[in-house]
Amino acid sequence: MPKRARSQSSDLQIEEAQASLSVTDVPAVPATNIVALATEKEVNTMSNGTDNGAGGFRVNLGAIPEQREVSDGQHVVVITYAKPGTSQAGLPKMDLRYKVEESDDDANVDQTVFDILSFAPKALFRVGALLRAIGLPKDFDEEVTSDLLMGSRMVITTAIEESTGINEQTGEPYRPRARVKAYAPIGANTPLGAVLARR
Repeated sequence: MPKRARSQSSDLQIEEAQASLSVTDVPAVPATNIVALATEKEVNTMSNGTDNGAGGFRVNLGAIPEQREVSDGQHVVVITYAKPGTSQAGLPKMDLRYKVEESDDDANVDQTVFDILSFAPKALFRVGALLRAIGLPKDFDEEVTSDLLMGSRMVITTAIEESTGINEQTGEPYRPRARVKAYAPIGANTPLGAVLARR
């Protein structure tokens, strides 16, 4: 009996402690600091922090701009994300993200561009173009790693292309995407170089 009494007392203390940790006591975090480029569907999946017993984040969906694709043209970018992986066909690849620093359209600045660099034999010409664009020497003969690519800057040329795939979760076609069509070193004789020279 004394053992049971102690257990009931511990349970009561735990319940009282849990009751004192109300989610409403946590100050709201500005949505822009949490999901700066979240899409509408992504935001809708997030908890608003009420009635779920597990906490969450307060989100003002109206204050979050929808992610947009960069327009066709040339952009000075920095590589902000580089993750090696394997394609569905079992071939090596590198998932990349670029942040636009300069562009022939100012609306593109600070936008993100997604790219996939395939290391399949037929796609190695793109690997070579990117490595030359970030300034690696012609005699480079080493592994291409995330650390090697991260922080590198170059000029990319993009074009908006229709997507052919279907989103399995929504059943809707993927939206048109900005595809990287070419890579060039910064300072190369490109139209964007002329634009930047005038600034």
